[in-house]
Amino acid sequence: MGNLDEKDTVNFGKENLLSRPLESAADGTEKQSSLLSMQGEEEEDVENITKELDDDGEDEIDFDKLERLAHHQDDDKENEQANLSQNNDKGDNGDDNFHVSQNNDKRDNGDDKVHVSQNNKKVDNGDDKVHESQNNDKRDIKKDDTSGKKPLSIMKENKQVAHSVQEPIIGLVVFTFNRKDYLEQTLNRLLQVRDDTLGGKEQFPIVVSQDGNNINVRQLLSTYEDQGQINVIKHEQPHVPTEQKHAPGYYHISQHYKFGLQKMFEEFNYDQIILLEDDLSVAPDFFTYFKTLLPVLKNDSNLLCVSAWNDNGLESLVNDPKALRRTDVFPGLGWMMTREIYNELIPKWPETYWDDFLRLPENRKDRQCIYPEINRVKTFGEVGTSSGQFFRTYLQKIKLNDVKVDWPQQQERIDIVSTSKNYSNYLQTLLDEAETVKANSIAGENKIFHIDYDNNNYNSLCKKLHIMCDEKAGLRRTSFNGKMIIKLGTNTIILTKTD
Repeated sequence: MGNLDEKDTVNFGKENLLSRPLESAADGTEKQSSLLSMQGEEEEDVENITKELDDDGEDEIDFDKLERLAHHQDDDKENEQANLSQNNDKGDNGDDNFHVSQNNDKRDNGDDKVHVSQNNKKVDNGDDKVHESQNNDKRDIKKDDTSGKKPLSIMKENKQVAHSVQEPIIGLVVFTFNRKDYLEQTLNRLLQVRDDTLGGKEQFPIVVSQDGNNINVRQLLSTYEDQGQINVIKHEQPHVPTEQKHAPGYYHISQHYKFGLQKMFEEFNYDQIILLEDDLSVAPDFFTYFKTLLPVLKNDSNLLCVSAWNDNGLESLVNDPKALRRTDVFPGLGWMMTREIYNELIPKWPETYWDDFLRLPENRKDRQCIYPEINRVKTFGEVGTSSGQFFRTYLQKIKLNDVKVDWPQQQERIDIVSTSKNYSNYLQTLLDEAETVKANSIAGENKIFHIDYDNNNYNSLCKKLHIMCDEKAGLRRTSFNGKMIIKLGTNTIILTKTD
């Protein structure tokens, strides 16, 4: 839900909006009364949102809003208890992740290897070291924002990374707020996969950005930090301006993202980063997936990001761990961006709804994101009553890839998505071979079918196929020029918009 989305999309619980206090400064009694009153209103909203679809599929669930409300219900209770037990200490909010990735290498299109650039990269004016400044760094990290330690990639010496001297450094930032148990599960899996990936912590340094002062989260992070596994930065919750009082949680989330981005690109000086949230499990090839697609992201000006998330990634709709797609709709939920994209967007970063901001035509600029057919991240955050039902009926059925794909050997697959033209040609090739049918006429095995859709029949169609029904900035999730690909068993289905 490729974060999913914050404003009115399924963020799959990533925004954890409700884990943030809704008022900045109130005494415990006032907060308790306000939160309990709000909870009642939100439960009523959730009940309205989650009404059953009728047989014709005319009603549509606003997945994102449902998920956000569920988080509000779950986390408001936790904040209420914390406020009463900690002498009305202020809580901070913001647990989302962001990801930006980029390097200064050039890919040799004539080579049949994905990472020719890994052997023949140019690094900083011909120097054969990976960013000398990473070994002789003079940058300072403000003590009030971090633990005083520099990211692991900055602390390393060349002799420690002799196997990856010419490899790009891809920083990863995990956004967290107050979900200590979820964060621990995310970090344990993330560290396990990183340790099993060539390049390890030297090539994939992990920074955790904590929003607020949750003591349990802070103590947990200290254990990983003391072991040299991660670096920690701390974001203080800003005062909510009057014009944003109607959406304080969304304001804090967006400001936390802005803080994390600025730290990663400007202070830690990464050229590309991955953004992750604190309730996601990652696939065994998570890091190699991003590393291999980095040259594609850097060399194609028509790309906005590389994402690990497929909005239509239910186990019943996918089957190929090596397949890649392009989409016009920003997916989120574990994604990589480059310094160039950061420099373009940060001056106009929004006060709220950062994910919808990325989908606006004036910001997207007809660029796409690459995503895998089978997800490289999956949420395990079952929270709230209605959210729990939604988790069981949809999110739990998302398939997390369990195959360690050797991505550098998948050049043919990567070439398909390396440019918009290549992907358009690929889709046309499939359509040329496809049989045009109705949704209820799909039969057989190993066939390609084509189904037309328009705004009038899409809701009914998405209900039959179990794909996401909503749209973002006028576009259907996972669509590319109005076309979408899903799998039903061994059959490939291409949906094409006709209006």
